[in-house]
Amino acid sequence: EINSDETFSSEYLYLGYEAITKMVGTELAGNKKVNFSIQFPNDIISKLPIHSDTFSGESEFQINLWVPLTDAYDTNSMFIFTPTFSRNILGNLEKYELSGIEHFLDENKSDYKFLDVPFGKALVFTPTCLHGNITNETNDTRISFNCRYKNLFSPYNQSEGNEKKLGSFYKPIRPKAATLIGMNSETKQK
Repeated sequence: EINSDETFSSEYLYLGYEAITKMVGTELAGNKKVNFSIQFPNDIISKLPIHSDTFSGESEFQINLWVPLTDAYDTNSMFIFTPTFSRNILGNLEKYELSGIEHFLDENKSDYKFLDVPFGKALVFTPTCLHGNITNETNDTRISFNCRYKNLFSPYNQSEGNEKKLGSFYKPIRPKAATLIGMNSETKQK
């Protein structure tokens, strides 16, 4: 229902606007839809396995604005691996093809942490770092939103058949006048 409002993802952006524009600029593209997540205590179905958003074809040049509507801590929060660890694993994914990367959670506890984000705060992070969640072993339900933003002109994943492009997955958010003129020009290069 929240995503039936065409302006919701643009309005959501303002929760982290200053940080986001400092990182990626002011001409933005964002998810067409804001994601909504509920993680109940002891709910094994709401687990989100370890991943990088690039696994599903999203741009390496995006950032994620994650806003919990409840206190997020310990296992009701999400975990994230350090950038260094993530780069090492992502650079050697073929090595883990048979065993999967899920086993790293037990083997590398010092390389990731559960994020402590209290209600009223937000987190901006690079979803190129491995992240996810596990079964919520706390007594508190976590409710959160997340949306990805990138510079309108930074690269999109160019994999053939990938739908994670401008127009299908991302939409322009407040492009500048020159960009609008250029995008609508009949003389633009094809």
